[in-house]
Amino acid sequence: MSPAASRPAVAHAGAKGIRLDIQGLRAIAVVAVLIYHFAPALLPGGYAGVDVFFVISGYLIGGILLGEIDEGRFSLRRFYERRVKRLFPALFTMLATVLLLGALLLSPSEYAELGRTVASTVFFLSNMTFLGMTGYFETDAQYRPLIHTWSLAVEEQFYLLFPLFLFVCAKFLRKRLRLILALGALASLGLCEFVLHKRPDFAFFVAPLRGYELLIGAAIAGLSFPAWPRWVRDAMSLAGLAVIIGSLFLLNDATLFPGLAAAVPCLGTAMMLFAGAGADSVGGRLISGPVFALFGAISYSLYLWHQPLLVFTKEVLLQEPEGLELAVSAALSVAVAYASWRFIERPALQADTARLPVLSIAAAGMVLLAGAGWLVSRADGFPARYSPAAQAMLEGRENYSPKRWECHNFVRGVEPYEGTCVFGDENATPDLAVWADSHGVEFAYALGERLQPMQRSLLALTASGCPPASGFRSPRQRLCRAQNDVNLAALAADARIHTVILVANYIEYPRAVWPDLYRGMDASIAALRAAGKQVVVIGQIPDLDIDPPGALAAIVQRGGDPLAYGLPRADYERESAGAQAWLREAGRQPGVSTFEPAPALCDQTLCPAMTAGEPSRYFNADHVSMTGARLLVNALPEELIAAPAPAP
Repeated sequence: MSPAASRPAVAHAGAKGIRLDIQGLRAIAVVAVLIYHFAPALLPGGYAGVDVFFVISGYLIGGILLGEIDEGRFSLRRFYERRVKRLFPALFTMLATVLLLGALLLSPSEYAELGRTVASTVFFLSNMTFLGMTGYFETDAQYRPLIHTWSLAVEEQFYLLFPLFLFVCAKFLRKRLRLILALGALASLGLCEFVLHKRPDFAFFVAPLRGYELLIGAAIAGLSFPAWPRWVRDAMSLAGLAVIIGSLFLLNDATLFPGLAAAVPCLGTAMMLFAGAGADSVGGRLISGPVFALFGAISYSLYLWHQPLLVFTKEVLLQEPEGLELAVSAALSVAVAYASWRFIERPALQADTARLPVLSIAAAGMVLLAGAGWLVSRADGFPARYSPAAQAMLEGRENYSPKRWECHNFVRGVEPYEGTCVFGDENATPDLAVWADSHGVEFAYALGERLQPMQRSLLALTASGCPPASGFRSPRQRLCRAQNDVNLAALAADARIHTVILVANYIEYPRAVWPDLYRGMDASIAALRAAGKQVVVIGQIPDLDIDPPGALAAIVQRGGDPLAYGLPRADYERESAGAQAWLREAGRQPGVSTFEPAPALCDQTLCPAMTAGEPSRYFNADHVSMTGARLLVNALPEELIAAPAPAP
């Protein structure tokens, strides 16, 4: 393999030698991510744009490094100086701006968290920070201004060791370089696929498990380019483009991702890059127009800015933006990204820094910015920014079950039935069971409070992201099916339990899995009825758009009326229509009763976050607080939770 063959060739290049097909791929990737974050229903697999970026990065940097190694110009110092010039100016500007805007728009706890994530982002460790907080597809992630920086962290962690690894392989194992890169990619992919079935959050966020995507690009950069006929390159480019576009539409939040599913758009990207190396291709020409070139040029800045601007739009509106609001927020993201590219990113890349201590300046900037983030975190988000009345609203975030951390299964493993917590009179034999996902935690505790004076108790079997649906494969918790198998078998065999109450947050699961979810719920009901149990199914509990205690505090801080904040009843009816239709059918079966939560939490027009004289009914956007749970439990008809008749 010749040195020239190991570098990405320029095909269909612009005036400055930039491959326009690569700019087009960047444009597709960033617009896909933008659409997914702003309107996911339009492009359910848009998150795969990040994987396209990974392959492009591995291809370009692998090619540059191989060229320098072959020409005897390889220098780790120069490599990291280039990375600093490429990444730091726009990134640090965004982070500093986000810290300033956060002081105006975020509650103390949110601002403190932002400070921590700024510090970890500066040191390219935010993937591990977010791994400890939430999953990328979880609702909470939508309200974190820097959640998207996980991909920058993964990439830079990869590049800590990859240049030296490539240098050693190219110098001493050059004839085996293709094989080594291919085996490395396969090993990373295999490990990712293995971990994905046990800890999908690890598979998503941890750098070595995403390394195959960058290695695919690097392997293509390390290949020589045969003089194929034009029709072969054209066919390959069109096939690669079709694979990428198809992935963006066919993948969704229910897809087991990354693993093999992520390898599909990665291979499509590799086909496009390989087909366009050395000469142009019809697929490359299709994505080489001026609009593609523009969005490709601003893709890094657009990726940086779109997520914080979207989050801050929600914070300003105190609700999910829709229609024109989304369009304005997206347009603002593009405008700010263009300004960032034009006045920060491009000048930094073009600046003559030969005489400057680039790495020392970068290190100083990292320390200063991380220190600012640490100060915000250390000061608990500067709560004095909020009035005492507003701070009182924030206390609603702590109004959850006192047994949530002790008794709720966060699905790090399958928990035995024998360890199930008992609520109510702990000296009484439990005759009820609440089987639920996390929506049932506070409900179960509040129901235990109601049973206490009756000298009765219940079992609480709750697991995050695991609806009580037999055979259901949750896209978010791979151990759900096994946990549900344990729960269902034990409940059916437990002669103490007369009634099982099923609770689930149906609408928070991806729409693509709803049919499987309802079939699984039907299967659970059938098995419990066959075991002689009475079954009570709780309908969809209203969810609010954003964190209610934070929204209520912001409303009070702005001088508004917190009693007017909530979910419009019409929106609740529309969002839960599918779940309520299934609920009506389930309730027609003998031995099955249903309970509609809306009358307990909503009036004719609004499902309010609070009413006068009471704390917030929700401790976050997805879960009722103990206040809300008690409202639900107190509205349960007595006959649904009646004690079993004594045996004759």
